Amino acid sequence: MLVLNKEIIQKLSPIRGKEESEAILKQVWEEILEKNTTIHTQPDFQLSEKLQIQLKSIVNRLETREPLQYILGKAYFLNLELIVNNSVLIPRPETEELVYWILETNARNEKSVLDLCSGSGCIALGLAQKGSWKYMAGLDISHEALQVAKQNSDILDLKIDWMQGDLLDSGCKIEKAFDIWVSNPPYVLVSEADEMEPQVLDFEPHIALFVENDDPLLFYKKIGKMAFEQLNRGGALFFEMNPLFAFEIQKLLENLGFENVEIRKDMFGKARMIKALKPDL
Repeated sequence: MLVLNKEIIQKLSPIRGKEESEAILKQVWEEILEKNTTIHTQPDFQLSEKLQIQLKSIVNRLETREPLQYILGKAYFLNLELIVNNSVLIPRPETEELVYWILETNARNEKSVLDLCSGSGCIALGLAQKGSWKYMAGLDISHEALQVAKQNSDILDLKIDWMQGDLLDSGCKIEKAFDIWVSNPPYVLVSEADEMEPQVLDFEPHIALFVENDDPLLFYKKIGKMAFEQLNRGGALFFEMNPLFAFEIQKLLENLGFENVEIRKDMFGKARMIKALKPDL
């Protein structure tokens, strides 16, 4: 088995790098051997034919740069195991920070929450699992993404109402009033695609990633305006955002009438999150 491990790492290293390849292989073994990470280090250990086929399939897909999360069909967010496929983005650590920020000030206040551009549902699910909320809903344009989100909430037994809608459609209406709106909308410029890793660019859904270069604040303008009109008084709006446009988004929200607009940096020191309050008049 040690020889097999070496062969796999040699295959993946030119694509993923040696350290990442070793970490990926460890996760693969944990998956196919059901968390038993020591058996495969035994010199006389023999894989069954079924596991050999499974391992070969995984390695072949990894060689195409497909993300391991899609291959295994799951990803981790906070302490949750979530179903993922190529209809949804793979949850990022930066988005975990956004959830923690919301929880810092709102987790025990029995408020209602709307998660826009929900994808896998990771934000709403993370909040629902850790907070005490009056009502929670999520919205996404993609029927396939909402199927994933619903699967996750059903498996985790977390009550969230999922809705399909196109925020850029003038007919899209949010019927209920909420205390908190949160969104991680598409914010990567099309021009930034050349700088992205193939495992992101070639496999993750572009509809959830990209916004046109000539209107980078498209979703922030639409959601910000809707939120200011429809949030309950004193309500809060939270965004994840492209650090390139942090101060433009801050100015946009202030011009819409929001107060106490605050930018927060992520773990990498980038201006990644913003919070704004609707006046309590």
